[in-house]
Amino acid sequence: MMRGDDTTDEETALLSRNEEQQGPTHSPKVQIAIVLLLQLCEPITSHSIYPYINQLVSELVIIGGDERKVGYYAGLIQSLFFLTESIMVMQWNRLSDRVGRKPVLLFGLIGASLSMLLFGLSHTFWTLVISRCLCGLLNGNTGIIKSAMGELTNSSNRCSSVTWVTQKITPSPCFLACCRFVKPLAPSSRPTAASFT
Repeated sequence: MMRGDDTTDEETALLSRNEEQQGPTHSPKVQIAIVLLLQLCEPITSHSIYPYINQLVSELVIIGGDERKVGYYAGLIQSLFFLTESIMVMQWNRLSDRVGRKPVLLFGLIGASLSMLLFGLSHTFWTLVISRCLCGLLNGNTGIIKSAMGELTNSSNRCSSVTWVTQKITPSPCFLACCRFVKPLAPSSRPTAASFT
């Protein structure tokens, strides 16, 4: 029902001119850079063992001289990180909602560093397993970083800022060069639904 003093109709603009012409606000670049550096910790802790885990498993007394078991034990040790991280990521996010993002991010960073140090000093299968599980349990920063990025930005600059976080690893120089030198498509040259049929 319309009130008598309301002069809106189907031709009235939903947004005022001031709201339409507002451009994106500036992003807090230093804070976003710090968040991106914190994000770099997760792929380093999860992927840094790939080049040497097979050699490590074959040199320790895990396999008992049977080279066919190297892949099994190496895969088991590698997957423990992702299994334990998937179990704990929601709990870390809930904790960061209660106590704040910074303490939980710092605790995760320190915990991942210490567990990787423990992994490097391991000489038995069980210490490798415990250190890898600890690394996954203490590294729930992935979701917290996305939440922190959402809090650092607003609706006008969120799209451009969050694209950096969605990259699993901080963008490579090739990606940065493409972003700098490739111009966006003109509206007339963008593909339409008819061009895919």
